[in-house]
Amino acid sequence: MCVSEDAREIIDWLLKPTSSELRLLKPVFVLLARAAAATLPLYMRGLGGFNRSRVVDGAVAPVVRMASRVMTLRPLRRIGAAASPEAYALRVAAAFGPVPSRNTTVTIAEARRQLANEPGDGAT
Repeated sequence: MCVSEDAREIIDWLLKPTSSELRLLKPVFVLLARAAAATLPLYMRGLGGFNRSRVVDGAVAPVVRMASRVMTLRPLRRIGAAASPEAYALRVAAAFGPVPSRNTTVTIAEARRQLANEPGDGAT
Protein backbone atom coordinates (compact mmCIF):
# COMPACT_ATOMS: atom_id res chain seq x y z
CA MET A 1 0.00 0.00 0.00
CA CYS A 2 1.01 3.59 -0.47
CA VAL A 3 -0.35 7.05 0.20
CA SER A 4 -1.68 8.57 -3.00
CA GLU A 5 -1.86 12.26 -3.77
CA ASP A 6 -5.64 12.08 -3.28
CA ALA A 7 -5.27 10.38 0.12
CA ARG A 8 -2.70 12.97 1.21
CA GLU A 9 -5.10 15.75 0.21
CA ILE A 10 -7.87 14.22 2.35
CA ILE A 11 -5.55 13.70 5.31
CA ASP A 12 -4.36 17.31 5.13
CA TRP A 13 -7.95 18.59 4.79
CA LEU A 14 -9.08 16.61 7.83
CA LEU A 15 -6.26 18.00 9.93
CA LYS A 16 -6.55 21.55 8.58
CA PRO A 17 -10.10 22.37 7.43
CA THR A 18 -10.04 25.24 4.95
CA SER A 19 -13.53 26.74 4.85
CA SER A 20 -14.47 29.23 7.55
CA GLU A 21 -17.52 27.18 8.57
CA LEU A 22 -15.43 24.06 9.07
CA ARG A 23 -12.78 25.87 11.08
CA LEU A 24 -15.36 26.06 13.86
CA LEU A 25 -15.41 22.27 13.84
CA LYS A 26 -11.62 21.84 13.60
CA PRO A 27 -11.30 20.30 17.10
CA VAL A 28 -13.86 17.67 16.11
CA PHE A 29 -12.05 16.92 12.86
CA VAL A 30 -8.70 16.58 14.64
CA LEU A 31 -10.26 14.23 17.18
CA LEU A 32 -11.86 12.13 14.44
CA ALA A 33 -8.60 12.04 12.49
CA ARG A 34 -6.77 10.79 15.57
CA ALA A 35 -9.49 8.23 16.22
CA ALA A 36 -9.29 7.01 12.64
CA ALA A 37 -5.50 6.84 12.91
CA ALA A 38 -5.85 4.71 16.05
CA THR A 39 -7.60 2.04 13.97
CA LEU A 40 -4.85 1.83 11.34
CA PRO A 41 -2.01 -0.70 11.37
CA LEU A 42 1.33 0.79 12.38
CA TYR A 43 2.82 0.65 8.87
CA MET A 44 -0.13 2.61 7.48
CA ARG A 45 0.20 5.19 10.24
CA GLY A 46 3.78 5.73 9.21
CA LEU A 47 2.78 6.21 5.56
CA GLY A 48 0.09 8.73 6.48
CA GLY A 49 2.13 10.54 9.11
CA PHE A 50 -0.18 9.47 11.93
CA ASN A 51 2.42 8.16 14.34
CA ARG A 52 0.74 8.26 17.73
CA SER A 53 1.49 6.55 21.01
CA ARG A 54 -0.70 3.76 22.37
CA VAL A 55 -1.52 6.03 25.32
CA VAL A 56 -3.02 8.61 22.94
CA ASP A 57 -4.92 5.83 21.16
CA GLY A 58 -6.40 4.63 24.45
CA ALA A 59 -7.30 8.15 25.57
CA VAL A 60 -8.98 9.00 22.27
CA ALA A 61 -11.44 6.08 22.23
CA PRO A 62 -13.82 7.19 25.04
CA VAL A 63 -13.73 10.79 23.85
CA VAL A 64 -14.63 9.71 20.33
CA ARG A 65 -17.53 7.60 21.58
CA MET A 66 -18.96 10.64 23.37
CA ALA A 67 -18.25 12.95 20.43
CA SER A 68 -19.99 10.60 18.01
CA ARG A 69 -23.08 10.64 20.20
CA VAL A 70 -23.01 14.44 20.30
CA MET A 71 -22.40 14.76 16.54
CA THR A 72 -25.54 12.79 15.77
CA LEU A 73 -27.76 15.30 17.58
CA ARG A 74 -30.16 16.96 15.16
CA PRO A 75 -28.85 20.55 15.57
CA LEU A 76 -25.29 19.48 14.78
CA ARG A 77 -26.42 17.46 11.77
CA ARG A 78 -28.09 20.62 10.46
CA ILE A 79 -24.91 22.64 11.00
CA GLY A 80 -22.94 19.97 9.14
CA ALA A 81 -25.43 20.04 6.27
CA ALA A 82 -25.17 23.83 6.06
CA ALA A 83 -21.36 23.81 6.24
CA SER A 84 -20.92 21.14 3.58
CA PRO A 85 -24.10 20.51 1.60
CA GLU A 86 -22.26 18.39 -0.97
CA ALA A 87 -20.92 16.02 1.66
CA TYR A 88 -24.33 15.86 3.32
CA ALA A 89 -26.01 15.01 0.02
CA LEU A 90 -23.45 12.26 -0.65
CA ARG A 91 -23.90 10.81 2.83
CA VAL A 92 -27.68 10.74 2.50
CA ALA A 93 -27.47 9.24 -0.98
CA ALA A 94 -25.05 6.57 0.23
CA ALA A 95 -27.22 5.69 3.21
CA PHE A 96 -30.65 5.88 1.62
CA GLY A 97 -30.14 6.06 -2.14
CA PRO A 98 -30.49 3.35 -4.75
CA VAL A 99 -28.23 0.33 -4.89
CA PRO A 100 -25.10 1.04 -7.00
CA SER A 101 -25.33 -0.17 -10.59
CA ARG A 102 -21.94 -1.92 -10.36
CA ASN A 103 -19.77 -3.43 -7.64
CA THR A 104 -16.50 -1.79 -8.63
CA THR A 105 -14.78 1.36 -7.50
CA VAL A 106 -12.47 3.34 -9.74
CA THR A 107 -9.77 5.83 -8.94
CA ILE A 108 -10.24 9.48 -9.78
CA ALA A 109 -7.67 9.12 -12.58
CA GLU A 110 -9.56 6.15 -14.05
CA ALA A 111 -12.87 8.02 -13.88
CA ARG A 112 -11.29 10.94 -15.73
CA ARG A 113 -9.96 8.59 -18.41
CA GLN A 114 -13.37 6.98 -18.80
CA LEU A 115 -15.08 10.36 -19.06
CA ALA A 116 -12.53 11.58 -21.61
CA ASN A 117 -13.23 8.52 -23.78
CA GLU A 118 -17.03 8.93 -23.71
CA PRO A 119 -18.56 10.43 -26.83
CA GLY A 120 -19.94 13.85 -25.97
CA ASP A 121 -22.81 15.85 -27.39
CA GLY A 122 -20.41 18.40 -28.84
CA ALA A 123 -21.23 21.05 -26.22
CA THR A 124 -18.48 22.26 -23.91
